Amino acid sequence: MKSETWLTEQIAEIKSWLWHAEVDQAIKRLQSWQEKGEGKALKAAVTYLQEQRDWIGSYEAWRQAGYPVGSGIIERAMSLVINWRMKRRGMRWKRDNATALVALRTAFLNADLQPLGAFPKVRAATPEYQHRH
Repeated sequence: MKSETWLTEQIAEIKSWLWHAEVDQAIKRLQSWQEKGEGKALKAAVTYLQEQRDWIGSYEAWRQAGYPVGSGIIERAMSLVINWRMKRRGMRWKRDNATALVALRTAFLNADLQPLGAFPKVRAATPEYQHRH
């Protein structure tokens, strides 16, 4: 069994590689542990990194370029788009109707306050509307 300090250092190194988009380095390290029979979690991690390799970019480069890095923006958007509108006391939602409302709200927020006449297109694009018409 490796020491806790060793494991902490290894995890920090893998995180650093992933932060800088050095996915292959991280995969090699995880695979070397996997060869020693270290378990299902390692196999899942390796598979994930291999399948997502093309999507994993350099967070460090993005941060230096001034782009936001983190989930805070997405979490705030979820709060504005979904939670604030749909989780009021006594509200009940069918999944299809909720999906249509989220599409409508997202279009509204992304459309830079376009006239409401544009919104029937969003409604018409939902599967529920297409099924009925």
